[in-house]
Amino acid sequence: MKKIKKFNLNQSHFLSSEEMSKLYGRIYLHDHCDSSNLGKACLYGGPGSHYTGICYFSYTYVTDGNSSSTDIIFFCKMD
Repeated sequence: MKKIKKFNLNQSHFLSSEEMSKLYGRIYLHDHCDSSNLGKACLYGGPGSHYTGICYFSYTYVTDGNSSSTDIIFFCKMD
């Protein structure tokens, strides 16, 4: 894949990687998932093996009667 170089729009603004991808008609792949990119394309895998997926989340609610906790996990999953 050809690396896209940033270019200067004015003296104080450069296009982000996501904006550059859109400019060239490509889909930006997020390298981590969070609440701001749920449902968007992402990249996951290890060294030498990368796959595309969609950003999801899951949550776990645990209680013992006296106290409770909620864990929210964001992850990239093959769709």
